Amino acid sequence: SHQEATEKEVERILGLLQTHFKNDRKYDSPILASLAGTPISFFDLVIDPNSFARTVENIFHVSFIIRDGFARLKLDDDKLPIIGKI
Repeated sequence: SHQEATEKEVERILGLLQTHFKNDRKYDSPILASLAGTPISFFDLVIDPNSFARTVENIFHVSFIIRDGFARLKLDDDKLPIIGKI
């Protein structure tokens, strides 16, 4: 069903965000370690340059993650939206 597909996609995106924000990973590089947990550009996360429909779906799915408190949406220093960990 459409609802099940939406739930699967939300879980997939949430898994990607959780992996990105996880602080206890081992890194080969101090640069990579310093980037762990850094906010992600909202636009980089949701925009599919090849599909407007997919972009809209991604925005829809990310909205559930934010609504349910797994991530937060805020503005960076340039007033651009970013996704950060709670």
